[in-house]
Amino acid sequence: MDDKEFCELCYKQLRDEMSQTDGIYQRCGILLAILPIMGVAAYRLGRPDLVTKVFTRVDIFLYLLATAAAFLSLAVSAGFLIWCVVPRSSYSSPATMKEWAKWRDQHRSEVRADGNRSPAETEEVVSDATVHAMIERLTDAEERCAPINEKRRRAFRWSIMFAGITFACIGTQALFHLLLFLQGV
Repeated sequence: MDDKEFCELCYKQLRDEMSQTDGIYQRCGILLAILPIMGVAAYRLGRPDLVTKVFTRVDIFLYLLATAAAFLSLAVSAGFLIWCVVPRSSYSSPATMKEWAKWRDQHRSEVRADGNRSPAETEEVVSDATVHAMIERLTDAEERCAPINEKRRRAFRWSIMFAGITFACIGTQALFHLLLFLQGV
Protein backbone atom coordinates (compact mmCIF):
# COMPACT_ATOMS: atom_id res chain seq x y z
CA MET A 1 0.00 0.00 0.00
CA ASP A 2 1.51 3.28 -1.04
CA ASP A 3 1.06 6.63 0.69
CA LYS A 4 -1.79 7.80 -1.51
CA GLU A 5 -3.80 4.62 -0.87
CA PHE A 6 -3.14 4.93 2.85
CA CYS A 7 -4.25 8.57 2.74
CA GLU A 8 -7.49 7.47 1.04
CA LEU A 9 -7.97 4.82 3.72
CA CYS A 10 -7.49 7.41 6.48
CA TYR A 11 -9.91 9.77 4.76
CA LYS A 12 -12.48 6.99 4.42
CA GLN A 13 -12.15 6.19 8.12
CA LEU A 14 -12.64 9.84 9.08
CA ARG A 15 -15.60 10.13 6.69
CA ASP A 16 -17.15 7.03 8.32
CA GLU A 17 -16.77 8.62 11.75
CA MET A 18 -18.47 11.78 10.52
CA SER A 19 -21.33 9.81 8.94
CA GLN A 20 -21.77 7.93 12.23
CA THR A 21 -22.04 11.30 13.93
CA ASP A 22 -24.77 12.32 11.50
CA GLY A 23 -26.55 9.02 12.16
CA ILE A 24 -26.43 9.58 15.91
CA TYR A 25 -27.96 13.03 15.50
CA GLN A 26 -30.74 11.68 13.27
CA ARG A 27 -31.65 8.97 15.79
CA CYS A 28 -31.54 11.52 18.59
CA GLY A 29 -34.12 13.59 16.71
CA ILE A 30 -36.49 10.64 16.60
CA LEU A 31 -36.06 9.98 20.31
CA LEU A 32 -36.47 13.69 21.00
CA ALA A 33 -39.90 13.49 19.35
CA ILE A 34 -40.91 10.32 21.23
CA LEU A 35 -39.95 11.42 24.76
CA PRO A 36 -42.48 14.29 25.00
CA ILE A 37 -45.22 11.99 23.73
CA MET A 38 -44.40 9.50 26.47
CA GLY A 39 -44.31 12.34 29.00
CA VAL A 40 -47.77 13.48 27.96
CA ALA A 41 -49.06 9.91 28.16
CA ALA A 42 -47.65 9.47 31.68
CA TYR A 43 -49.08 12.83 32.72
CA ARG A 44 -52.53 12.10 31.27
CA LEU A 45 -52.65 8.71 33.00
CA GLY A 46 -51.63 10.25 36.32
CA ARG A 47 -54.15 10.82 39.08
CA PRO A 48 -52.82 13.08 41.83
CA ASP A 49 -56.03 12.64 43.84
CA LEU A 50 -54.89 9.11 44.75
CA VAL A 51 -51.73 10.27 46.55
CA THR A 52 -53.61 10.47 49.86
CA LYS A 53 -54.67 6.81 49.49
CA VAL A 54 -51.20 5.51 48.59
CA PHE A 55 -50.88 3.25 51.66
CA THR A 56 -54.51 2.11 51.83
CA ARG A 57 -54.54 -0.23 48.83
CA VAL A 58 -51.85 -2.20 47.06
CA ASP A 59 -53.16 -1.45 43.57
CA ILE A 60 -53.10 2.30 44.25
CA PHE A 61 -49.56 1.99 45.62
CA LEU A 62 -48.41 0.07 42.52
CA TYR A 63 -50.18 2.56 40.24
CA LEU A 64 -48.46 5.53 41.87
CA LEU A 65 -45.15 3.66 41.94
CA ALA A 66 -45.44 3.02 38.18
CA THR A 67 -46.30 6.70 37.66
CA ALA A 68 -43.28 7.87 39.66
CA ALA A 69 -41.01 5.36 37.92
CA ALA A 70 -42.29 6.52 34.52
CA PHE A 71 -41.48 10.15 35.24
CA LEU A 72 -38.12 9.30 36.80
CA SER A 73 -37.01 7.08 33.92
CA LEU A 74 -38.29 9.67 31.44
CA ALA A 75 -36.16 12.33 33.12
CA VAL A 76 -33.10 10.07 33.10
CA SER A 77 -33.66 9.22 29.42
CA ALA A 78 -33.95 12.91 28.57
CA GLY A 79 -30.78 13.61 30.56
CA PHE A 80 -28.80 10.99 28.63
CA LEU A 81 -30.23 12.32 25.37
CA ILE A 82 -29.06 15.81 26.26
CA TRP A 83 -25.68 14.34 27.23
CA CYS A 84 -25.55 12.73 23.78
CA VAL A 85 -26.51 15.85 21.81
CA VAL A 86 -24.76 18.69 23.63
CA PRO A 87 -21.18 19.03 22.39
CA ARG A 88 -18.65 18.70 25.18
CA SER A 89 -15.63 18.74 22.91
CA SER A 90 -15.21 19.71 19.32
CA TYR A 91 -14.65 17.40 16.43
CA SER A 92 -11.38 17.71 14.62
CA SER A 93 -10.99 18.09 10.89
CA PRO A 94 -7.77 17.86 8.89
CA ALA A 95 -7.94 21.39 7.46
CA THR A 96 -9.89 23.48 5.00
CA MET A 97 -9.01 23.46 1.32
CA LYS A 98 -7.80 27.04 1.64
CA GLU A 99 -5.39 26.04 4.43
CA TRP A 100 -4.09 23.14 2.32
CA ALA A 101 -3.54 25.39 -0.68
CA LYS A 102 -1.67 27.88 1.51
CA TRP A 103 0.41 25.06 3.03
CA ARG A 104 1.26 23.68 -0.43
CA ASP A 105 2.28 27.12 -1.71
CA GLN A 106 4.45 27.74 1.31
CA HIS A 107 6.06 24.31 1.05
CA ARG A 108 6.58 24.78 -2.70
CA SER A 109 8.39 28.07 -1.98
CA GLU A 110 10.60 26.33 0.58
CA VAL A 111 11.46 23.53 -1.84
CA ARG A 112 12.26 26.01 -4.64
CA ALA A 113 14.44 28.05 -2.29
CA ASP A 114 16.22 24.84 -1.35
CA GLY A 115 17.87 24.67 -4.71
CA ASN A 116 18.65 22.41 -7.57
CA ARG A 117 15.34 20.82 -8.62
CA SER A 118 13.44 20.91 -11.83
CA PRO A 119 9.81 22.09 -11.73
CA ALA A 120 8.63 18.48 -12.12
CA GLU A 121 10.81 17.30 -9.22
CA THR A 122 9.59 20.23 -7.12
CA GLU A 123 5.97 19.26 -7.73
CA GLU A 124 6.77 15.62 -6.92
CA VAL A 125 8.37 16.61 -3.60
CA VAL A 126 5.45 18.93 -2.76
CA SER A 127 2.90 16.21 -3.62
CA ASP A 128 4.68 13.63 -1.48
CA ALA A 129 4.96 16.07 1.42
CA THR A 130 1.28 16.96 1.06
CA VAL A 131 0.27 13.31 1.21
CA HIS A 132 2.39 12.75 4.32
CA ALA A 133 0.98 15.86 6.00
CA MET A 134 -2.57 14.83 5.09
CA ILE A 135 -2.02 11.35 6.50
CA GLU A 136 -0.79 12.85 9.76
CA ARG A 137 -3.70 15.27 10.05
CA LEU A 138 -6.29 12.68 9.01
CA THR A 139 -5.08 10.16 11.57
CA ASP A 140 -5.02 12.86 14.27
CA ALA A 141 -8.56 13.94 13.37
CA GLU A 142 -9.88 10.36 13.34
CA GLU A 143 -8.12 9.61 16.61
CA ARG A 144 -9.86 12.61 18.18
CA CYS A 145 -13.31 11.97 16.67
CA ALA A 146 -13.65 8.25 17.43
CA PRO A 147 -13.75 8.56 21.26
CA ILE A 148 -16.23 11.45 21.03
CA ASN A 149 -18.54 9.32 18.90
CA GLU A 150 -18.17 6.38 21.27
CA LYS A 151 -19.23 8.54 24.23
CA ARG A 152 -22.22 9.80 22.25
CA ARG A 153 -23.22 6.26 21.25
CA ARG A 154 -22.98 5.12 24.85
CA ALA A 155 -25.15 8.01 26.07
CA PHE A 156 -27.67 7.31 23.29
CA ARG A 157 -27.87 3.61 24.23
CA TRP A 158 -28.56 4.56 27.85
CA SER A 159 -31.20 7.02 26.70
CA ILE A 160 -32.89 4.30 24.62
CA MET A 161 -32.74 1.87 27.54
CA PHE A 162 -34.41 4.32 29.90
CA ALA A 163 -36.99 5.21 27.23
CA GLY A 164 -37.84 1.50 27.10
CA ILE A 165 -38.16 1.42 30.88
CA THR A 166 -40.41 4.48 30.64
CA PHE A 167 -42.55 2.72 28.06
CA ALA A 168 -42.90 -0.33 30.34
CA CYS A 169 -43.77 1.89 33.31
CA ILE A 170 -46.40 3.73 31.26
CA GLY A 171 -47.86 0.36 30.23
CA THR A 172 -48.02 -0.69 33.90
CA GLN A 173 -49.48 2.67 34.79
CA ALA A 174 -52.15 2.28 32.08
CA LEU A 175 -53.01 -1.23 33.29
CA PHE A 176 -53.51 -0.08 36.89
CA HIS A 177 -55.35 3.02 35.67
CA LEU A 178 -57.78 0.72 33.85
CA LEU A 179 -58.14 -1.56 36.90
CA LEU A 180 -58.82 1.38 39.17
CA PHE A 181 -61.31 2.81 36.64
CA LEU A 182 -63.15 -0.52 36.44
CA GLN A 183 -63.30 -0.69 40.26
CA GLY A 184 -64.73 2.82 40.41
CA VAL A 185 -61.80 4.34 42.28
